[in-house]
Amino acid sequence: MRYEYIIIGGGIAGITAAETIREHDPKGEIAIFSREPHLLYSRVEIPSFLKGLVRRDQLFLRTLGDFDKKRINLFSERSVESINIRHKKVVLDNRESVFYGKLLIAAGGELEQWKVPGAYLNGVVRMQTLDDADAIAKHLGEAKKAVVVGDSFTALEFLEIFSLKKIPVTLVCLAPSVFPAILDAAGMELFTHNFKKHKIETRFGESIREVKGTECVTGVRTSRPAELEADTVAVDLGSTKNLVFFTGQDIEIGKNGVKTNEYLKTSGEDVWAAGDITEYYDVVFEHHRSVSNWTSAFLQGETAGLNMVGKKTPFKNVSFYSITNLGLHITALGECETGPDIETVSRSDTLQGMYERFFLDRSGILKGVFISNMFQDKPILATWIERKVSLAGIRGRLSDIGLDLKDVVIG
Repeated sequence: MRYEYIIIGGGIAGITAAETIREHDPKGEIAIFSREPHLLYSRVEIPSFLKGLVRRDQLFLRTLGDFDKKRINLFSERSVESINIRHKKVVLDNRESVFYGKLLIAAGGELEQWKVPGAYLNGVVRMQTLDDADAIAKHLGEAKKAVVVGDSFTALEFLEIFSLKKIPVTLVCLAPSVFPAILDAAGMELFTHNFKKHKIETRFGESIREVKGTECVTGVRTSRPAELEADTVAVDLGSTKNLVFFTGQDIEIGKNGVKTNEYLKTSGEDVWAAGDITEYYDVVFEHHRSVSNWTSAFLQGETAGLNMVGKKTPFKNVSFYSITNLGLHITALGECETGPDIETVSRSDTLQGMYERFFLDRSGILKGVFISNMFQDKPILATWIERKVSLAGIRGRLSDIGLDLKDVVIG
């Protein structure tokens, strides 16, 4: 069997790429191989489903009829075990070989394993797939007390889910705060204040040493040490890249994924990559980056599809991730990373939940911003980042919470 286009991965990157290809190539045979048993659904809306804000059926973004109309062959619950770039073929989990003209790797990532005693117990939950969401939804009806482990966006989503369900919850976090690599003291104070406001207990500087129980969770033991009662332990550890396809292949692997150029083309002939698995050359920041979020995956799928049909298009996007959580509208925009060549300035109003931390290089060029309850600034800041605007002239004013960025004139 042979297809002109084979796409590994049935998530938003892979589906968007297939649909983009079909828009520009009405005849080429397209096949998508997806490990998922479900049709495309919105992973970013899973927290909303668990909070009771959307119905389960509203998560789904495509029907079988959509694929039929566009003549896209979707093979669900069918995974690719290996790739042979030299012979331009993939080998499926049923040992069938399928040949391609052009290949897109959009396989995403897998949740990192939590290696603590008791991690297998009933009541330990993760949040990535729809099956995870179904398991959590079923468990929420019986939950009486919860522990959340982690320091990032998913941990915050878990906290709000339990808070809305009136389930007492404790956050256990080895770092001194959530977003420890991003926040300064003012940002940490803001989140700590907000957790207290919502009656969420926090235990920073602690880790989970053991999940207690026989078949079901009964509690946890922390590194302090302390014993906490709980029947639910929600874990946010991030994900790992699925790079098994590239074993023994002549494809360059970077520090955080499959390396591509700005056109999402890998070093392998007729092979592209998109989504979480990709370490792409970022034309905005002028170095390779790996960004794992829904919007980037969608846009990369679109760009990869265009390039696969010969419409040379660089991927250009100021990445961001936003959630509304426990009364805070939070956005991480661009590169929110500290380092020897990065200076930061912040401004905040803890009572209003307002906070911005600006990340600038030595010449004052804006690289990233972490934002809370000041979302109106996001489009302005994104433009400044994309245009490599220097804020050196107004650096001293950035700490003023009353500064309205709309009134700022950049020379």
